[in-house]
Amino acid sequence: MVIVRLAGQEDVDQLVRMRWEFSEEDKQSGARYEEFHTVCSSFLTRAIGGGDWHRDS
Repeated sequence: MVIVRLAGQEDVDQLVRMRWEFSEEDKQSGARYEEFHTVCSSFLTRAIGGGDWHRDS
């Protein structure tokens, strides 16, 4: 059984890691994970905290 839920702040590190792995499959960008983590986690923290990315049912 798959359980689907809204992501919370506690999920940010795992979401960043998943996005990194997806975007770096070809290993061509030359980006460093530390830089990516800083930018992506900041974005996700604001997005999750802002509540603009989902609609309550």
